[in-house]
Amino acid sequence: MPLILDKTMPVYSLLQREDPGLLADHIPDHRVHLLLFNLMSDKIQTELQYLRCLGTSKYYIQVEFLRQVSFTSPRQDVSYLEKYYLTEQDIASRSFDAMLITGAPLEHISCEDTLYWNEFCRIMQWSKTHVKSTFGGCWGAFAGVHWDFGIPKTNLNRKLSGIYPLQCPAPKEPLFHGLSQPLLIPLSRATDMDRQAVDACQELVLLAHTQSGSPVFLKSKDNRYIYCTGHPEYELDRLAMEYARDFGKEKAWVIPMPENYFTNNDPAKPPVDTWTAQGQQLFRNWIEYYVV
Repeated sequence: MPLILDKTMPVYSLLQREDPGLLADHIPDHRVHLLLFNLMSDKIQTELQYLRCLGTSKYYIQVEFLRQVSFTSPRQDVSYLEKYYLTEQDIASRSFDAMLITGAPLEHISCEDTLYWNEFCRIMQWSKTHVKSTFGGCWGAFAGVHWDFGIPKTNLNRKLSGIYPLQCPAPKEPLFHGLSQPLLIPLSRATDMDRQAVDACQELVLLAHTQSGSPVFLKSKDNRYIYCTGHPEYELDRLAMEYARDFGKEKAWVIPMPENYFTNNDPAKPPVDTWTAQGQQLFRNWIEYYVV
């Protein structure tokens, strides 16, 4: 079903040119109210990635956008943020059916050392009484698990980058309804979480992990919070762009070529899309089984 957006937003024009069927021409009485908490510096590109996935749902989804105010990247247009993004103060007395939290370019910075950590925690606390279901992606997942269950993220010496087949201990999990196995998902992170701490936490359910055991999908036992340490929203060329950006730069971790991504694992050849359809189905399932 179509998305309901502010028609003056740049992302509306981008979607209109790309796939006008994703956009609503009216506002129905029955619709999902979703808040997209966008922590990325490139706001418009991140909006586009998630909206492409959300727009395949059978439900009308009205999307509004939230930003942090404790820190603003110098790359961001403040006037754009002030025009199109809500703040913590704006949402204090409002309620939403769903909240989607993006990743953030924080790499090895601990949650507590993040400049907007206190603000993030207040918004998560607000979500307990004002949001039916919350989905955290990548940094949003690590931060959410740390906030809710006290499990800190850990640093990796070698970045996980590529398309990873997942093992699903709970194959009948509604989030995975209609998905073929193995579930494939892009990972792009230099962090992990303590698997033993995850397994020992009775209020946290591990839904899927990599073959080496790294948690990828988790949820709270009450089904209110879903966490994904990967990027089902990524477009086809995103990992190639990140690899080209990071290769040759001095980093705290080893920059590997993305696994299971380029044709014949040759970076001179185009990537193979093995995850987009599954990523769209994941977001449809989230809306269908946890939000509506």
